[in-house]
Amino acid sequence: MRKSILGLMGFFALPSLALASTSMVVDDASIVDPNRCEIESWFGNNGRDSLFYFAPVCQFGDSGVELTFAYERWKPYQQSAQNYLTTEAKTLLGSFDQQRGAVALALGSTFALDSDPVKRVPSYYVNVPVSFQLSHSTMVHVNAGLQQDNVASKTRTTSGIGLEQQFNRHVTGFAEVFHIEGSGTNWQVGALLSQVIANASLTVSLMRTDFDSGRDHTLFFAFSFSPRGR
Repeated sequence: MRKSILGLMGFFALPSLALASTSMVVDDASIVDPNRCEIESWFGNNGRDSLFYFAPVCQFGDSGVELTFAYERWKPYQQSAQNYLTTEAKTLLGSFDQQRGAVALALGSTFALDSDPVKRVPSYYVNVPVSFQLSHSTMVHVNAGLQQDNVASKTRTTSGIGLEQQFNRHVTGFAEVFHIEGSGTNWQVGALLSQVIANASLTVSLMRTDFDSGRDHTLFFAFSFSPRGR
């Protein structure tokens, strides 16, 4: 649950931004290593609504550009499932040490696989993640961006801030708040368990979101796997 799907959740009325390495909604300023890929997947459920996400994330060669191709399925309460495809390109802007911080740029689009042709119009987004270290075990991520919703013909601002605290080499906790203009401010708290199996990690989190079903707290499970390590 790492890559920027800023605009994807917002596209179907979930206030969200981008997904960082711990499965945070607020993205981090990093990309996968050259000639490496990750498989990322997550599932959320609040007893009425459910959300499934699956994406390969790769940097081909030493291009400095990370590409994400994501499929997402949203099942609203007592409604038909909705399916989406998102593509994104993300790159670092300059080279900084961890103490000073890093800045990235993510550009993406979301396409609704819907029977209604009107809803198939892509939604576009741009996001700027900034990451820096407060201490050896504490990281801060800040996001700012724009989302162009072509279905509603609206441009919305997006923002978020998140904190990661590494307790040991296997457990990292996180907390964050995020906002999409017109959708309010929401939050997520959780923990990342590293190396659950070789080259894989598991995240468990609770997210505060606004669903039409009336359930506003959703439990998420996220899984990340890098076939060649990272």
